[in-house]
Amino acid sequence: MEISIASSNDISELCTLFNSLFNQEAEFVPDRQKQTRGLTAVLNQTSQKLFIRFAKDHNANFETRLFLDKSNFDNESHEEEILYTIFPLNLKNKHV
Repeated sequence: MEISIASSNDISELCTLFNSLFNQEAEFVPDRQKQTRGLTAVLNQTSQKLFIRFAKDHNANFETRLFLDKSNFDNESHEEEILYTIFPLNLKNKHV
């Protein structure tokens, strides 16, 4: 077994895992759509924290803005897409 940091590419497999776990307990009902929305929100928050930390470590500014609204997607459960901007960025003598 390999343990690694989850990304949005892992959401489908994580939902399958949740379904397996939820099916073992009578009080839980699997809901793939809710699980997908919840995992996406958690991963988006984690991504934002990573970008903020990167900006701070490089003495740069950090801004976000809406890139794609939910209305841009056919799938109702798709979250809006946020654009992260870090500026000015000087990577001279920095290891990334």
